[in-house]
Amino acid sequence: MNKNIKIISLASIIAFSFSACGGSASDTVDKIMGNDSDYKYDMPKDYKAENFEKKGKIVTDKKNKLQWQDDVAITFKKPYSMLPKNTFTVDGYCSKLKLDGQGWRVPTQSEFETIFGAVKDNKFEYSFASKFWTNQQSDIHPNKKIAINFKNRTVSEESVDTEAYVRCVRDLK
Repeated sequence: MNKNIKIISLASIIAFSFSACGGSASDTVDKIMGNDSDYKYDMPKDYKAENFEKKGKIVTDKKNKLQWQDDVAITFKKPYSMLPKNTFTVDGYCSKLKLDGQGWRVPTQSEFETIFGAVKDNKFEYSFASKFWTNQQSDIHPNKKIAINFKNRTVSEESVDTEAYVRCVRDLK
């Protein structure tokens, strides 16, 4: 099956569900996939489109030598750790990810900041004007992690029970 057909099918299913509740299908796809007007920040001055290359389900950042997960799996929000007994963590999700090999991890705040321009420039097929988990612990609250909001480039401390998106990263081979 063609990759584009799968994506359209997923978007169609979600759009149908939303429109059944009174929303429009095009509004739904924009809310899920995001569009340039969702991102309330200027394009970073050091952004260069040629530094980013999409192949399959991975976006490669050649300048920073990183590979980013870009598949439908990031469309599901996850708390940083799920109870009971923290059987699932975002760290565990990334470390077990087998997307064209292994070596995936949760990105740092500074790594995320390197892709703001690429997200706004639609280099990522799956992008959201929403919060994403980083691997960083709050300096003040032991039960909170740092999240980056791609809508406005803000950073916040979030409880590990809060749901946010996960985009894994790995060092370029």
